[in-house]
Amino acid sequence: VCESIPGCVLQLYVCILEPDLLTLSAATSIAFCSLTTGYSSAMISFDMDCDPKNRIKQPRFYGYLPQNNQARERCFLFMTLIGSFNNLSRSIGVALLVATSGATAVAVLGVEFGIYCCYKLARGDFQISFEIRGVGSFVLSLLYRLGSKVVADSTNCFHCRHPKEMGGLAFSASMVWGQIFPFVGLLLFEGGEEGTKQSIRTTLICCCSLWVALSILFFNTIEREYLGTFFSTKTASEYVEEL
Repeated sequence: VCESIPGCVLQLYVCILEPDLLTLSAATSIAFCSLTTGYSSAMISFDMDCDPKNRIKQPRFYGYLPQNNQARERCFLFMTLIGSFNNLSRSIGVALLVATSGATAVAVLGVEFGIYCCYKLARGDFQISFEIRGVGSFVLSLLYRLGSKVVADSTNCFHCRHPKEMGGLAFSASMVWGQIFPFVGLLLFEGGEEGTKQSIRTTLICCCSLWVALSILFFNTIEREYLGTFFSTKTASEYVEEL
């Protein structure tokens, strides 16, 4: 949230405004930013799912990674690459919005986050702590939801589908929107030569295609009985009551 994600956006923003600065070293730096983010995201999801305590306490949520070591290795690779390509696409989209204007970026990202908050509020699933009351609880929940959404949107961290985080349905919707979002950013982008726009469009199409292919491979590798957790509509309280 504080380094890899904004670091990639900042570098892409500079390269969009000044295409001549996109040298091999700059492209390598951007690639490593996305890979670092994807790897970190995959490690979080992998460790949480493979933790024996989590699998014992919450067997209906944790356990989607197969027991076979080779299959687990493939899943980890898929998760890393899915997160990396998603991060690159999302970062390009944000950079395009900022390159258009700061107001445009704030408006689009604000509306996006506002819809998510309204979804959580409407379902009584916004508050993260019942030990803190009043304004403090709202501010804490708002900051937490913001951080969680930034991570999910930018990395496709599969742990964020937990009912106490985004929830399965909201997470999957975020995954799909993440592939549409950069094309919206490109549509709104004002400025730049047509050749630059075409290069960005080609990059986005390649990232989206690889993301779709890797996602299909990932879902064909995990344990099938956990597919429902990626589309679950359970709220945090419903999940806790079920446990």
